[in-house]
Amino acid sequence: MDARLRFLLLAAMPLVLSCVQTDQKFDRDNPLDPGGTNYHPPTVSARASSATASPGDTVTITAHVHDANGTIVAIEWAPDGKTFSIVGLDSVLRVPCLTPGQLRVLVEAVANDSLVSTVDTVTIRVMGNAPALAGPPNGSTLTTLTPVLFWQPGYYDARFAVLLDTVNPPLAIGTDSMTDTVYSVPRALMRGHTYFWEVIGYSADNLQQASDVWSFTTPGNSSVMLDDGLVATFPFSGNALDASGNNLRTTVHGATLTADRFGVANSAYTFNGTTDDIEVADTAVISFANSQDFSISLWVKTTSANANMMPLLKYQFGVSAGFFFIMNHTASGYCGGAGIASFVAGVGSPACAASPINDGAWHHLVAEYSGQSDTITLFLDGTAQARTGKPASDISVAAPLLIGGLPGHYPYAGSVDDVRIYNRVLASAEIDSLYHQGGWTGN
Repeated sequence: MDARLRFLLLAAMPLVLSCVQTDQKFDRDNPLDPGGTNYHPPTVSARASSATASPGDTVTITAHVHDANGTIVAIEWAPDGKTFSIVGLDSVLRVPCLTPGQLRVLVEAVANDSLVSTVDTVTIRVMGNAPALAGPPNGSTLTTLTPVLFWQPGYYDARFAVLLDTVNPPLAIGTDSMTDTVYSVPRALMRGHTYFWEVIGYSADNLQQASDVWSFTTPGNSSVMLDDGLVATFPFSGNALDASGNNLRTTVHGATLTADRFGVANSAYTFNGTTDDIEVADTAVISFANSQDFSISLWVKTTSANANMMPLLKYQFGVSAGFFFIMNHTASGYCGGAGIASFVAGVGSPACAASPINDGAWHHLVAEYSGQSDTITLFLDGTAQARTGKPASDISVAAPLLIGGLPGHYPYAGSVDDVRIYNRVLASAEIDSLYHQGGWTGN
């Protein structure tokens, strides 16, 4: 090779070497990469150990960080979803879930050149309380084969499924996709059996929480059958609907829900003594002729001594037809005295209680009208108080049933619960069972 060719090759060699690239990564501040073509910011991705939790749970969130061109010097956490208050190199955060709601946690990574990653967000749904029992009391023995089950909803509950079975845990679905918190068992259950039931609450996005499993026992072979002849019943469990199956139409005028005799919230109605009432539209099943039998049961609580309070009536005063309960009656010939309750049908004589009940405690009233034996009997707290003859005139009337009085004339100040109307006379054992229903032993 001549000298001239050798010179040309040697002169070209550095140029060839400078064009060879290697697999070595460039730093972001590498002067050989001033355009930043090899620029990679730090990255972070986080995942929670569970997307849902209950109040009191602790959820673990793990952050995965990476920086292709530098060194991670800090992982910053915002456990309140707003402020990055935790700074360090710990890639694991344990978050306490204290109250129901959406819990948002933010995380970002910081590199040694002060560049910060995109913020990653972790969302945890903290569920509310599961559905809670309202009635019947857990473990109780019932007096009916077609019970009404009711519960308090959980925090997120938008709809419910009810499981009812003779095995524990219950497997059979009584109903699903219901939005009410009251379930009336549609068919008679087996006598003398223990049933287990559970409510599953679903949120709007189909997350679910199950209640505890509760139980009740149906009555055995007994003469006490509290659903026989029941034509209207208003348990007032969150609403004023009729639960008898006859679907009597009700309208609430001002009355508000309150606690019942067991202290269960929203399970009775209270009336202000001036304008409140619950109107039940007139229908044949609650319109009784003079010759028919019927019974009315209700619970009342009041401290008022207002004159002529009527906790329940179905009466037309122009023709003196129908029936009513009244307290503190001031008319001549009626039961006098503050707090004395009585029952009147038509223009007949009142059946009067022996002692006042305006003591702020719950009391049970039952009126029995026997068209066959021509008698009216009033019971107070399970005990017969007085018996009188039925009126000679017809008592049937085309008028609504009013619970809570007749505003402007005979309003009632106090609370009312568990109104039940039968098309028959109740036996003494049945009245006693109504008084002790749910385990009630008195005030």
